[in-house]
Amino acid sequence: MGQIVNAVLPVFAIIGVGWLAGHRWGVNEAAAAVMNRFVFFFALPALMFRLLATAPIDEFSWPLLAAYFGGQLAVWLAAFAAMALIWKRPMAERVLGAVSAGLPNHVFLALPIVIWLLGEAGTLPVLMIVALDSLVIYSVTLVLMEIATHDGPDRHPFRAVFDSYRRSPQLITILLGLAWGLSGFPVPVVLEKATSFLGAAAAPTALFVLGSHLSRARFTGNRAMLASLIGLKIIVHPLLVWLIATGLFGLSGNDLWVAVLVATAPIGATSFVLGQHYGLFKDEASAIVTISTALSFFTMSAIILLM
Repeated sequence: MGQIVNAVLPVFAIIGVGWLAGHRWGVNEAAAAVMNRFVFFFALPALMFRLLATAPIDEFSWPLLAAYFGGQLAVWLAAFAAMALIWKRPMAERVLGAVSAGLPNHVFLALPIVIWLLGEAGTLPVLMIVALDSLVIYSVTLVLMEIATHDGPDRHPFRAVFDSYRRSPQLITILLGLAWGLSGFPVPVVLEKATSFLGAAAAPTALFVLGSHLSRARFTGNRAMLASLIGLKIIVHPLLVWLIATGLFGLSGNDLWVAVLVATAPIGATSFVLGQHYGLFKDEASAIVTISTALSFFTMSAIILLM
């Protein structure tokens, strides 16, 4: 119980403060957007670069990544099929439903909890999962969304991926951090201290902004469909990761529980961001992000109790 108090409650307390700020204390969408840009373009890249550049990448457990990705792929396909066959949604919304069920809030929720539980030494698996999701899942999602929403000569799915990556400081810092970590060169003290100082603001600011966004969420859409996507994300995904990790790869200890904990994280904001960009699935995405975040307090606490 002490682990939950020390690791989970601070995270959700900051989300709660952000919710109050958005609901009662005048932190509107414009103010939250400024803070979100600070996190996205400065604080989070600094944190990710420093952690990857100083991590023992050669000691990383590749079976952990395979177990996580196996569960993620199964959930993505199940959600896509359900959106098509049961809920009869168009192609673009099938993709957004699938990415909702398959992409967790690992950067803004799972990563802070792992840092508080295991220290920075335990963050490498989370960062490698983030790298995989950025390079593979997000790329596939962008290509499918461009194909689903554009016809004729104006359809350039791979250009959309390239442009997105070119403008993504997270991807750039992931690649730079991985390259530096693999090179074996030490990080200069000045760079290490600067990125440490700046990166320390990433998690609390991101959680505060998440809370303020949740205060403006709207709960609309097919309730059964939304419940199925939430269930796939916070129940089926971690269960599949656990089964693959233990049954196929024999994982145990921190490797096992970090993979399961990340899979238990709630639905990330990717579906909402893409929904805003393409003008569809916005209210549904807002609802499932909010509800799954609230429920994840209990599911992530349960995983920590079992660790």
